[in-house]
Amino acid sequence: RCIKHADACFFLTEVNQMERCQRLSKRILDDFHAIALPTLRHEAIVHTLSTANAAAMLAMHRHLDRALCAAAAWLHDIALYTKNCRHGIHGEQSAELAVPYLEDAGFSTPEIEQITTAIRHHSHKERTDDLLSELLKDADILGRYLQDGQVPADPHRHQRLIHVMKTLDLL
Repeated sequence: RCIKHADACFFLTEVNQMERCQRLSKRILDDFHAIALPTLRHEAIVHTLSTANAAAMLAMHRHLDRALCAAAAWLHDIALYTKNCRHGIHGEQSAELAVPYLEDAGFSTPEIEQITTAIRHHSHKERTDDLLSELLKDADILGRYLQDGQVPADPHRHQRLIHVMKTLDLL
């Protein structure tokens, strides 16, 4: 409990919230380590870690719930990597697969709805959605750029990357 100092209360709450993400990330990494194909396993781990770190940073910058943002990032491509689903449907399938992970990690029903909505929307970089969905789209683009240094060829993704980098004073 926190009575005397507001900053200390914030950090205690933040630590408790992020413990759920730690449980979640451990389970996801265990599942990724079970991927038989070494190149897919490597891509799953590197891209997901890069996106989760970008999401946590962007959440702090935008004053959004870091645990929800990081959880969405940890799970945004889960179907792509663990079920080898087609890229065009992986957002929807990843959202469905995310529910038991989130329940086991202790996220509430409203939180799960927010996270799975963001996962469903994350591939639609050309449109604007809710704040968590937008953060996940930006984290996905920024994470990929930090991972491989490639500027996206798709104009919507390219513009999104430029916007995020300007917002963070990186350009």
